[in-house]
Amino acid sequence: VSRMAAKSDFKSEFWLEDETMESMGIPQHNMETFRRMYYQQAFSIERWYDIDEKVRRSTFETRFVFLDSAEIDLLQACHRSYYQKEIKEYTEDQKKALRALEERINETAGDWKECGFFVKLNTRSPKDVVFYDIENQPHVATTIGLIEEYLSMLLQRQEGGDLVLRT
Repeated sequence: VSRMAAKSDFKSEFWLEDETMESMGIPQHNMETFRRMYYQQAFSIERWYDIDEKVRRSTFETRFVFLDSAEIDLLQACHRSYYQKEIKEYTEDQKKALRALEERINETAGDWKECGFFVKLNTRSPKDVVFYDIENQPHVATTIGLIEEYLSMLLQRQEGGDLVLRT
């Protein structure tokens, strides 16, 4: 079975066809990325968490803070300026928006602030985000190198070539 045949055999109401994306105005060069993002979003936690009480009882208590596109753009700009070592003075509007977002996060966290909590950014956890940092490949390479170094420190070769965890 060829790769193309296997791909065309896959059917899901969440897997968009090219024609559907064309009608949505998605440019051809963005279709594959958009298709995967759309499919992945169909299974994101904010979609399934509120399905019923049984689902909620079967996982960790979850609270959501939804961001609008302006907040996302602002956070991305902050991230870029931080990693490019170009920390700039934010405008009063940006500071106001960041304070408002901080307040919303603190309100949502509520009593969890005392004991700590895990932050999940939609479908990625913070530990995974670095591997998708397309704009900062040297940072990605450095992070991967550090992980490899740490793993090789934990592992050692025994005679016979087997890898064993160091104790």
